[in-house]
Amino acid sequence: MPVVLSSSTSNRAGDSNLDQPSRRIPAKNLTEKASLPEDSTSPIFFWKPDEVPYGRFCQWDLSPFTHRLLTFTLHILPDHRPYTTIADPKGSLSSKTPSTSINFTSCEQFMMAHKAYLFSPNDTTVYDRILASTTPVEQKALGQQVPNFDEDIWEEHRFDIVKWGNYFKFTQNEELKQLLLGTGNRELVEASPWDWIWGVGFGAKNAEQNRDRWGQNLLGKALMEVRLKIRSMEEEKVKEQRDGKGRGKGEGKGEGA
Repeated sequence: MPVVLSSSTSNRAGDSNLDQPSRRIPAKNLTEKASLPEDSTSPIFFWKPDEVPYGRFCQWDLSPFTHRLLTFTLHILPDHRPYTTIADPKGSLSSKTPSTSINFTSCEQFMMAHKAYLFSPNDTTVYDRILASTTPVEQKALGQQVPNFDEDIWEEHRFDIVKWGNYFKFTQNEELKQLLLGTGNRELVEASPWDWIWGVGFGAKNAEQNRDRWGQNLLGKALMEVRLKIRSMEEEKVKEQRDGKGRGKGEGKGEGA
């Protein structure tokens, strides 16, 4: 049975200061692609996976990575209301969570597989079909067939699921990691004129002048969090290497004194 969460929205990922309507609007131009201003401070707009170079940020980008399923942990509040959180993937596994690593073809597959497992852990029919699929289009369609789906529960978890999926994708591919880090501190924006949840609801040509009407841009925000995490890890790695070399030089001098 799916876990029924508190109706409180205080801990919904990406909801703070994001009161834009969660709706989709038709695209004015179905062939429109994100365009990229080339100065170092402007937003980076992306949308479709075939765009060079930032189409690699798209959920449909075919960039394989491997990881086991995330662990959903059940909690009970003092007033007996249940809710779930996603445990740190490096932590211990739930006995109900498959422990084997899975080869994912894209972040879209990662997202939809977790959607299926979250709502229907005891009936894995849709989940298995998602993992067997090789195209993001089919994976998304299967994700819309998940039984027991609950919008409130999904809103609690979708951001973290997508964030972790992109973390695995960009840390397991050096070229992609450098592409992401190379964006510096520029704002990352999914310029989908269709999507007001994962994107901003406007194409790149019209996005900037309509900033006050943007959707949630959850994918862009997830990527920026991943970028910050990876940058911090890289800086820590450099610091450890520098400290290690410093200690080695110091020890050498001590022995020769």
